[in-house]
Amino acid sequence: MLIELCFSRHGLAVLEEEIDRIAKRCTEFYWRGNIRQLIQVLQAWIAQTEGNEQEIRAENLPVFKLMMAPGDDSLVPKSLGVHGIPADAGKFIEKALQADQPLHETVAAFEKLVLQAAMARHAKLGELANALGRSTLDDKRKKYGI
Repeated sequence: MLIELCFSRHGLAVLEEEIDRIAKRCTEFYWRGNIRQLIQVLQAWIAQTEGNEQEIRAENLPVFKLMMAPGDDSLVPKSLGVHGIPADAGKFIEKALQADQPLHETVAAFEKLVLQAAMARHAKLGELANALGRSTLDDKRKKYGI
């Protein structure tokens, strides 16, 4: 299964029952028939969970605009912030400001989170490159292996 493969590639062990719940939750969204879109959303979610120590659970699946049918935003829970980033993503920033940790690790985690969220928003690599800048995008994708 694609979802399980994506998690295993990032070294995450997720119970089969939770994978099934995540797959069921994913069926609630409009994917335009694009598997890359699903992978981008999963990668952005993984980056978010790494950044704010959130569990991989179906109810924590972020909702991005690209997951919605054109003109439909009825499935977006009110608990989500801008572009489907969980409202508790601020905990990541709060933790970085309140606890001592190496700056390069904090910056790298945040960069990766921002990049993967941008990847989830843009269905095409060209759009993403225009939004972030081609050289920046290429450098960061290499740096974070995405």
